Order: sequence, then C-alpha cells, then structure tokens
Amino acid sequence: MIKGKPLKFYGDNVVHGILSLNKIKEESKKYNITITAYLTSLLIYSIYETRIKNRLDGKNIVICMPVNLRKIFPSISLKNFFGIANIAVNTKNKLTFDDIIKIADKDMKEKIKKKN
Repeated sequence: MIKGKPLKFYGDNVVHGILSLNKIKEESKKYNITITAYLTSLLIYSIYETRIKNRLDGKNIVICMPVNLRKIFPSISLKNFFGIANIAVNTKNKLTFDDIIKIADKDMKEKIKKKN
C-alpha cells in the first residue's frame, strides 16, 4: 500500500522513497550494468513512459549525471571534484526498457572516460 497525499496532475512532481540496496543490485546484475546505469535507465524510462511515448518527436531525454572525478584523476583536494556527463536517449522510435538500458549504459561508458 502506498501512503501519502495524491499528487496534483499538473507540473512535475518528485517522489521520495526507500529502496532495498540488495534488490537494486540484484536487478542491475540481471542486465550486467552498474547500479548508477540501472537507476539512470529507470529515470529515463519513467520520463519516456509518462511524457514521450505517445508523441515520438525525436527529442532527446537528457539526464545530467554528476561524475566523481577523483576516480579518474588522482587528487588530494578535499573540495568537490566532479564533472557532469549528459546521458541522452533519442525518442524518435518506440523504446523498451531494455533499449533504454543499452543506450544509457553505452552512453555512460563512453562519456565517463578520462579523455572525455
């Protein structure tokens, strides 16, 4: 049972929730992707299903994902050291969750490299 107040139908809304890390790991392993790629794909799929699916207009759904650069560039800085990777999925064709996972995972792997 979902508790809380019903959302109004206009605008965008944010829902906060608590998930089991073990179940998220389990799901991401089914697709052989990272937890971050899985959650990014879920967000893109949610946007696609609720906003785009019935008007395939070829526009991109873009998620601006923060990337911890300390893993890529050695740094002793205690300050924030991050960059942004824009993960994009084009919506000109019908998409399934599996399609979105493949696109998002490939885009993440490409954009989160030292040379990029």
